[in-house]
Amino acid sequence: MPLHGRARGDGAGTSGARYGDVKRLSKLLFVAGLAAGCGEMNAATDDVPMPDAGTDVVEGRKGRVINTAGVGLSLREGPSRDHAVKLVMPEGAIVDVIGGPTDNWWNVTYEGTSGWAFGDYLDIYEPGEEPTRTAGFNRLLPWQPGTSRRVTQGHNTGSHTSYNAWAWDFGMPIGTPVLATHAGYIRAAKGDSQVSGCDPAYVNDANYVVVTRSDGFESLYVHLDSVSVAVNAVVKRGDQIGLSGQTGYSCGAHLHYQVQAGPDAGGTTFFANQSIPSTFFDSGAPYDPVLGDNLVSQNSPTSTVP
Repeated sequence: MPLHGRARGDGAGTSGARYGDVKRLSKLLFVAGLAAGCGEMNAATDDVPMPDAGTDVVEGRKGRVINTAGVGLSLREGPSRDHAVKLVMPEGAIVDVIGGPTDNWWNVTYEGTSGWAFGDYLDIYEPGEEPTRTAGFNRLLPWQPGTSRRVTQGHNTGSHTSYNAWAWDFGMPIGTPVLATHAGYIRAAKGDSQVSGCDPAYVNDANYVVVTRSDGFESLYVHLDSVSVAVNAVVKRGDQIGLSGQTGYSCGAHLHYQVQAGPDAGGTTFFANQSIPSTFFDSGAPYDPVLGDNLVSQNSPTSTVP
């Protein structure tokens, strides 16, 4: 079992614990600051002595970048946010651990570049253990792996016009688990409606979840029977976000799914925004499903798709 990234003995957990259940938005925002700067001081200071690699050096340790919701983790020149960013390691990146921890910062090497990474977003593996490469940025189908669902409506047809033009409908019995297609955070969610009807007048009665990715684009899941996530929660690809249903403007049980531009990508704060062309990667290559396709999901939190 991998160690979580916190220094052992700091009161935050014990050796062997996982840090994969972090769900607080504050951590996501902090990672965004680690990755992109977000107004932080990026220049390394010359008058701060550089620490050594730490005393907890174990040959052969590896680590994996986790829980950044696709943002990635900064590799810095020293063990604090005051040091400059050398590069950003993507979600799921595998690193060699060469020292640490120093105040919960680990000295690591990624693709030939050495630096320091914040431990809350690393799983540390003992020698001989091989970390699983997971990421969650690319989209996988929103239902349980190994099961098949049919495309019941495609693009630019029926009710899929205007802002819905690039959506898909997938046939799903009420109560089918719906999974996040990518990592991100919950920008909007509604789960208190049981009202439905085969008329556009019911459009605002739908239950829904919106998962926002680090680039500002999002996935929208509509007609849910219930919702199992809260606004601002961080989710991994493959996490359950609700159960399918037929709430809102729906003539039968199904899942409406689309990728759209969120507020940070030019969209609005409304739950439904302009849909954009998109693909799924379950087959190993990007694919845009068409009406009548029966699709088998490969979605799970441990999928090796980037």
